[in-house]
Amino acid sequence: MPPSRSARAPLPSPRRRAVAHPLRLAAGAALAIAATAPAASAQTLLHHFAFDGDLTSRVSSATGTLVGDAAFADGALRVGGSPGFAEFSALIPGVADYNSTRWTVSVWARQRVPQPGEAVVVGLGAPGFLPAFTMAVNGAQQAVVRNYAGYGAGWTGGEAAVGSWNLITTVMSTDCASLWINGVSIGGGCGPMYLGGGSYFGSMRVGRQVLAYDGQFDGDIDDLRIYQGRLDDAAIRAQWEAGRSAPASTVPEPTSVALLASGLLGLAGVAKRRRPAAR
Repeated sequence: MPPSRSARAPLPSPRRRAVAHPLRLAAGAALAIAATAPAASAQTLLHHFAFDGDLTSRVSSATGTLVGDAAFADGALRVGGSPGFAEFSALIPGVADYNSTRWTVSVWARQRVPQPGEAVVVGLGAPGFLPAFTMAVNGAQQAVVRNYAGYGAGWTGGEAAVGSWNLITTVMSTDCASLWINGVSIGGGCGPMYLGGGSYFGSMRVGRQVLAYDGQFDGDIDDLRIYQGRLDDAAIRAQWEAGRSAPASTVPEPTSVALLASGLLGLAGVAKRRRPAAR
């Protein structure tokens, strides 16, 4: 025999239903955010040079020196002449165990005029050694990443149009180099990268290659970032879409998303405790 109506659990009052509904929404939203949050990324931003009037990194104490025909203009580093560049200590890859750690370099560049050969945006090397690393734009207005010593990986491609800002991104490891231009993956290759000794690193130049290898860049350079670890395709694309000189963190970090989710759950709990008793 079914229980009488008086024996059944009381139906929630309209007031109770009105309170319970937003609580369910908040809890559901929190769970949905937590479920879609990306996995924690392994990359760490080591240096961020905004070039908005100085050569000091925004996230470290690293700083550089202007040499020759180099100056700040329109919120960027302007280089040209022979020579004209900014010089830093060896910041790439910037970690002790460079043989087993991936690292990412991204930089915005705008070439004023077409240049033959390779116009170097970022170069790395030391006296007595062939340059260890190059990010450049070649005479066909393509992005270039390679080991100048000729032993290692390199890649060329995409379009880096003269007179326009282009975002060049490369991910390097001991044996491989991958290249992106304006947020689009161009490809990559692997080979024995001779980065096994600290003597190869010497100094980093922005706007020209080290030593006598020239490669002078004629144009503007901005927003140079050096990461320990590999940025994924989504992060590289987001940086391109955010534009030049965007804040170093343009997308909520996984921890921020988790905090948002827990905050929503917490608010739901507070509202539940404070709701009036059913009448």
